[in-house]
Amino acid sequence: MVKTFGSSINSFELEQLESDAAMWIKRQRGLKELDFEQTDHLFELFIGGINQINVVGTELLLGKIFDEIGFN
Repeated sequence: MVKTFGSSINSFELEQLESDAAMWIKRQRGLKELDFEQTDHLFELFIGGINQINVVGTELLLGKIFDEIGFN
């Protein structure tokens, strides 16, 4: 046995103990988890962090062609 989280006859307390134990096991493994519960909030934070958008695909594609045919 590495660690004990207690015991109880109360079903609510048992669920809490099981949850605590599961979280402890995850931390011991060192695995990271993605939180998919707050996707809307995280999306809003991501979109809010964008300051500027530059569309350069067309310039990259056609700019070289224009340069090669002498329209630069």
